[in-house]
Amino acid sequence: MPRVSIVIPAFNRLDYTRRCLGSIEHLTYPNFETILIDNGSGDGTAGSVRQEFPWVRVIRNEANVGYAAGCNAGIRDSSGDYILVLNNDTKVVDSHLLDGLVAAIEANPTVGGVDPRMVDYVNYGKVRMEGGPDAYGDHELTGSAPMFRRDALDEVGLFDEFYFCFWEDRDLFARLKKAGWVLRHVPGVRVAHQSGATAPLGSPFAIYWDTRNFFIFMRRHASLRRFVVRVFPHWLHTTALLVYDNVKDKNWSVLREWLRGLRDGARAALSDRARAAPSVPRRPSGGVPSEGLGSPHGFGHDRPREPRDSWGEGTDLEAPGVERLSAPRSGRPIPQQPIEFVLGPRADRGNAGQDEV
Repeated sequence: MPRVSIVIPAFNRLDYTRRCLGSIEHLTYPNFETILIDNGSGDGTAGSVRQEFPWVRVIRNEANVGYAAGCNAGIRDSSGDYILVLNNDTKVVDSHLLDGLVAAIEANPTVGGVDPRMVDYVNYGKVRMEGGPDAYGDHELTGSAPMFRRDALDEVGLFDEFYFCFWEDRDLFARLKKAGWVLRHVPGVRVAHQSGATAPLGSPFAIYWDTRNFFIFMRRHASLRRFVVRVFPHWLHTTALLVYDNVKDKNWSVLREWLRGLRDGARAALSDRARAAPSVPRRPSGGVPSEGLGSPHGFGHDRPREPRDSWGEGTDLEAPGVERLSAPRSGRPIPQQPIEFVLGPRADRGNAGQDEV
């Protein structure tokens, strides 16, 4: 039976983490491990979890290294054939969650990632995300409970830590699809999610990282035509609403962080260059070695890579961790069109981009 590793990043909010772990105790799947990554919480998360949930392996970071780096630390320490990345502000609704996800991903060797139906944290009858396109055209998996095939992550790398938080999930989904992997939604199992438990939606922190990373993601994954025709008009509309609402309410701290996000996002997008993605090679005994993975904040050594078309022809700027494969693997065709998991700052986004906090 395939082994599943459940990786849960947490930054404070011990109350949510307790409920999340309590729901995992009811899973019926017999072969899984649970790893909690405490990103420098100040509420005693690591110690409390060790005492109350001794079956959970806890990794303690002394500082908040970000959602992406936290997830990567857990994935590196995992030994499962499949890896479920679960936000700490989620609850497992159906005890057969892992059974359903594993069955879906095992049914097709080209499937690199799956996710459950996302429902409201209180009202399980209210569906929050059901897969399918969002306002920008593509949104196949939720960022709050995706499960990945380890072989797929071996090929494309882990979460890009340059994002810190917000949009790193979309970046990984896009890289998987560019490499020819298929993503599948599994509506037969449910996870409940409380968005923004760690970083409230609309807070200065969330606005900054969401705005900054929007531009980085677009630079890496959106074609110029797609951006001009579909993305930019919707982004302009939602941004106008954001500015109007915060000027009206005199939320100057939010507006300052929005402007800073615009500045830093433009700079980062224009200076973005190819580097190796964080990798997850196995040890002979399972898990991963500590050597050769680069620093916890970096992506390993720079390496040459074929130029790719994005926002123009033959550009030499490419995202850290975005692989350009020259040939399909095992007969799986590589998509010929750019994969465009594209979103705007806030409206009509479902759970995309903000799922990780």
